[in-house]
Amino acid sequence: MEVIATDKGASSLTGQCTIKILVEDMNDNHPEISIKSFQSPVTENIELDTVIAVVSVSDKDSGDNGIVDLHIPDNMPFKLRESSDNYYELVVSEPLDREKVPEYDITFTVTDRGSPP
Repeated sequence: MEVIATDKGASSLTGQCTIKILVEDMNDNHPEISIKSFQSPVTENIELDTVIAVVSVSDKDSGDNGIVDLHIPDNMPFKLRESSDNYYELVVSEPLDREKVPEYDITFTVTDRGSPP
């Protein structure tokens, strides 16, 4: 980028310089999620702590930008359990009742630990 400065004198003078801006890669990869297995349908008499899905998360960045966390909403009868590095199990944590709630829409949120995340 070239910067030119001009004064407003009777005999106008001009100075110029060149500025080079180098943009470094900080956090260009977004976290990814993949459902590895899923049990469907899920019956209302399913036992608590039953695994109904296995989810994998990853991020190709390095450092904190490559470390990811997976979350689901708190108001669900399910919980996430980390089964191994970057693999999570979605398990039933409360009894299900089809007459009260016939289906669930679960949003998985993957966030890296970068700044900004």
